[in-house]
Amino acid sequence: MRKSHIEVLLALVTGWCALALPVLATDHTHYDAAFLPIMRDVVEGVRPLSLGLLLVLGVCLGAFAEAPTWLLGPASVVSLPAWSVIDMLMGADHNLFPIEWAIYAFYALPSTVGSILGRAIRKRI
Repeated sequence: MRKSHIEVLLALVTGWCALALPVLATDHTHYDAAFLPIMRDVVEGVRPLSLGLLLVLGVCLGAFAEAPTWLLGPASVVSLPAWSVIDMLMGADHNLFPIEWAIYAFYALPSTVGSILGRAIRKRI
């Protein structure tokens, strides 16, 4: 496996943790979903701290990873639309999924901006 593949996989896992841990560590509403109800809890309860953690994650990835920044940012939140597709295929109702995915794209902004900042910091040092 190439190094960039591992970095993208690392971005995916750490991005999910950045989104999920602030939600799951607090008292949150539990939702039903056809596939992985915990993912719906995360989607419905994203905290500002989650977005801040995505920014910090992006800076770290940009500073230390070799993969392109345009790939690292979206990779950090790709678990959300992937969950959405699987949930729809299992019969759940996502009738506003284009809006839902636009929100997921917004969630990718902090990590993308962070990775660009991290890459700039690395070039200066």
